Amino acid sequence: GGGGGGGGGSGLWLQGREPPSCWRFPALHNPSHNPTSEMGRQSLVRRTSSLRLGDAVDAWVVSLVVVEVAVVLGVALVWLRGAGTTVCLWSLVVTAGPPLAALLLPPAKRPRATHGWAFLLYFFRLVGARRLASCCRARLYGFTRARFTAKYESVDSAVVGGTASGEGLVLRATLVTPREKKGPYPTVLMRTPYGRHAEFGQTILAEHGYAVLVQDTRGRFGSDGQFVPVQTEKEDGAATIAWIKQQPWYNGKLAVYGISYLGFTAWACVGGDQGAEVDAIVPVVSQSRVRSAVFRKGGAVSLELVVLWLYLVLRLLANMKRPLDLIRNFVSGWSEGVVAKAYMHLPLEDLDDILLGKRVEFFQQAIAHPEETGPFWKDANVLCDMTTVPVPPCHIITGWYDFFLLEALQDYSRAVDAREKTHPQPEGHGTGVRLTIGSFSHWGIATPSVQRLMFHCLLSHLHEHLGGGVEGADRGGTGSHEDLLFLESTDPHAPVQIALLGTDSSWCGLESWPPPSCSKPLYLTSDADLVWRSLPQDMDHRDVRPRHRRAHSCSFTYDPLNPTPSLGGPSFDLLNSGARDQGPVESRSDVLTFTTQPLLEPLRVIGTVTMEAFVTSSSPETDFVARLCLVSATGVSTNLAEGLSHVSTKTSSSDTPLQVHIDVGPTAFEAQPGEALRLSVCSAAHPRWLRCTGIDQSIPLGKRPLPPNCPPHEQRVWTGGGYPSRILLPVVSPLLSA
Repeated sequence: GGGGGGGGGSGLWLQGREPPSCWRFPALHNPSHNPTSEMGRQSLVRRTSSLRLGDAVDAWVVSLVVVEVAVVLGVALVWLRGAGTTVCLWSLVVTAGPPLAALLLPPAKRPRATHGWAFLLYFFRLVGARRLASCCRARLYGFTRARFTAKYESVDSAVVGGTASGEGLVLRATLVTPREKKGPYPTVLMRTPYGRHAEFGQTILAEHGYAVLVQDTRGRFGSDGQFVPVQTEKEDGAATIAWIKQQPWYNGKLAVYGISYLGFTAWACVGGDQGAEVDAIVPVVSQSRVRSAVFRKGGAVSLELVVLWLYLVLRLLANMKRPLDLIRNFVSGWSEGVVAKAYMHLPLEDLDDILLGKRVEFFQQAIAHPEETGPFWKDANVLCDMTTVPVPPCHIITGWYDFFLLEALQDYSRAVDAREKTHPQPEGHGTGVRLTIGSFSHWGIATPSVQRLMFHCLLSHLHEHLGGGVEGADRGGTGSHEDLLFLESTDPHAPVQIALLGTDSSWCGLESWPPPSCSKPLYLTSDADLVWRSLPQDMDHRDVRPRHRRAHSCSFTYDPLNPTPSLGGPSFDLLNSGARDQGPVESRSDVLTFTTQPLLEPLRVIGTVTMEAFVTSSSPETDFVARLCLVSATGVSTNLAEGLSHVSTKTSSSDTPLQVHIDVGPTAFEAQPGEALRLSVCSAAHPRWLRCTGIDQSIPLGKRPLPPNCPPHEQRVWTGGGYPSRILLPVVSPLLSA
């Protein structure tokens, strides 16, 4: 075990120790097997390489040529029309410099071919060259050239909130249809608060034979009314579906699809009065219950999500009639530093005033009454109650570093249960519910590689349940999109496909989530080690070494005025999310780390990781954060999952440790020989989660001020003796062979 003690684990025994016989699994324990020499750094599953990722010609170089020629011609035209030489030279530097600067990067960090196709796509869209944009889009996402071109038409769709006099609010939308194909069409509905002219995939869907209605939600951009998040989405979604049913271009097959908030509106359509009309749903990095995104299990409050979403939707995208308005709003907010101010300000009820310069009624209600029965949340939490409404076939797409992950997994379980009751199938035929989990964060959905994954899953699901937008068996030349995408998964046809962290793009197919696993503990020691051991019941969790039969503690000081920062992880910050090197955080004095010895055998963990900790604190109210990391052979510590638990010590003695349960979170990773696991413990992940100042929790959440005297918290984590703090890993066995 780590730190010179502890026994072995299931295939994880360290320093040559044999594992207990009760932990031996045939596929894990083979003394004659040397995985290091046989496997090296390769994964135990095959890599997914079936999608076409590049071409013989580097598209980045092509895009550089295009942009440089365009810039030079543009500046030359301006110069010929009388612009000064200085202005022209500066224009060349500002516009042509950044693309060329990419050539100065090391080869490993230079943009890849996919980035080139992405750049060409947006360039041709900007200049209106739709045919060329369509070719670039097909190359970028791994499709053959589109069979149809997209036709766009602005329409006044449903009328909602009508009065006795017949007046109502018009929800305006853009209808996108395949130009060369006669209707009616299978239809996809997207409802968005971010502007219907943004690209969410409607062009790809139209090019594959679908009609797509992209609608501004109530009070946003072209639609009438006042915007209140999620409050009226069920009503408006039902009205829109009723309107679609009356249109001549609708063939009776309807799907709803959306990313993030658009996923909220998709679930609301299923949960509304017209939900039975929906034949398929594809929510991406989203969830059907909203409140848990802000007020998380364990007591965490998602400060960063609240601040950045209010800033994005109600300031950056406010009164935006042209692209320059977005730049103007951004410069204004950046110069005032409003986001940084909001992160450190208390009480929370002032955030809207800091960010927007005014009070926002729905925000005040949500913070003043955070309980599910509060005036805001009672109508804005459950968008689709799957126990009471018919659930159509659904494909849930999310990422290991998305803050919606926890609830998305719950949605998968709810949908499976609902479909099994309403659409029982013979064993092996599935329920029509699929789950795909990639290795990306929330904002990762904007990257070409993740969009490629998303669009293939989307089109496969639509073709299966809407009959296919393209006549006959033609599916845009890709065959079955999912079959191609997961061709080299351990089980390409499994309803659950998960990316394994710690590997090079490896996918694992599962029949359900979570898969069968064996909970194996790693115990914390006072030597800052994590050790595996098998403890008989009569040992009362004492360590096998005499010196560890006594209780010890590791301590740190948490300062609410200088809270431990978050680095990567399930963040809404575009520049600080996903897998990150945790070295800068782990080197702080307010963070404890516990590390295993390098593994001698591969380890696969799939499921929800939990921690049982024994702690004491000098503060009556405090938080504890647990973060599981994978440490490479070179010492780089990368975050896998993390969770927070609020602790109230008012009812206990400061000398008596309290047992705390922390949901570290769901994950799936594969650790290789030579790598190690690390657990870091601290008391904040600021600004992702609201910092704890130690103030009395009986004060309403929105009114809790920063205490005038905010003393540091002296924190202790106890190990050994009668206080065996440990982390529980869902180890999958036997390992699935390639």
